Amino acid sequence: MTVSDAAEVAGLTSSETVRYWPIDLVHLRLRPAGNNEERWSDEAILESLREAAIYEFPLTTKAYASLLASGQISGPSVPRIWQRFGNWSAACDAAGVVPGRAVRNNYQSKWTDQDLLQIVRQYLLDPSQPNSAHKFDDWRRQFAPDGPSFQTIRNRFGSWTEVKKRAFVKEENVE
Repeated sequence: MTVSDAAEVAGLTSSETVRYWPIDLVHLRLRPAGNNEERWSDEAILESLREAAIYEFPLTTKAYASLLASGQISGPSVPRIWQRFGNWSAACDAAGVVPGRAVRNNYQSKWTDQDLLQIVRQYLLDPSQPNSAHKFDDWRRQFAPDGPSFQTIRNRFGSWTEVKKRAFVKEENVE
């Protein structure tokens, strides 16, 4: 739950809810999604792809990310582009840019949604961990070395808040 959700259920103010929230369960608190998802309009994303295509042909996700990291272009991350357009090829097609060819034509994940959520659930319930998104891969290397990376989980489910929500939904309610 978010602080405001918990405050409403408990009949407390948000500040009282934060004060009484058990310290060992703080990592389970959901934070409302920020505005950053709307920072890039579809047209601005397409323009960033067109700009990147000036430097790289055909335009691959790796090349785009490299141009972004070096500051040669400005734009959203590759996962954000996938979330908005469905996949890299669709985004490039919409921008009128030739996409790089996929390394694997028929990718089949080795993890089901339930597999991913079970691993995330284990991480979130581990009392020795901070349970933040940026620490997931460190935990995975130690406790679930054959498990998926944080990026795989984010690509599948979107935001970390969404991942945490889905990790604790009863199995019969999960798609």
